[in-house]
Amino acid sequence: MDAVDIQAPMELFELDMLPSCGQYDPIRYASSKVAEAGTIVWSFQTTAPVAVEIFGLVRDQAPGIAAGGLDPDSFRVTIDDDPEFTWVYGCDTVAWSKPRWGWIPVRRVVGDACPATLVTYDLEPGDHTIRLLNREPEAFGRTAAIAALYVAVTPAPDPYTVYDPGS
Repeated sequence: MDAVDIQAPMELFELDMLPSCGQYDPIRYASSKVAEAGTIVWSFQTTAPVAVEIFGLVRDQAPGIAAGGLDPDSFRVTIDDDPEFTWVYGCDTVAWSKPRWGWIPVRRVVGDACPATLVTYDLEPGDHTIRLLNREPEAFGRTAAIAALYVAVTPAPDPYTVYDPGS
């Protein structure tokens, strides 16, 4: 699905390091250098009540979690009119041995604890939006970056079977 709205200071950049994906060549990604500023919004429709899983194709330039906010790897997420929550995708990149692009489940962090289980979202039929707000400032030339969302009925097929950013 394509983004339907981007608000500055969130910007789109072309990325030639990822393999093409049909009409999406080169792949584009969004990021903002400013804390708590810059949004990107996606929209989609469902025709029946459905439970979905959501994954983001993100780049983590310093895999894992770093103290002191020196590792931009998170967004604030709003799905439809539900309350905003924090998604720290660095929670799921701890095992990555180097910076890279990958599919990470969108799930809320409660307190300071990284989530342990996949989250599903129950949606009614109709139009839906997912809004991401940049959370952390640029640090050492690194920013939180997202190239795509994958929304699939649960249990979702592995997003790497749909598009593998490492192929």
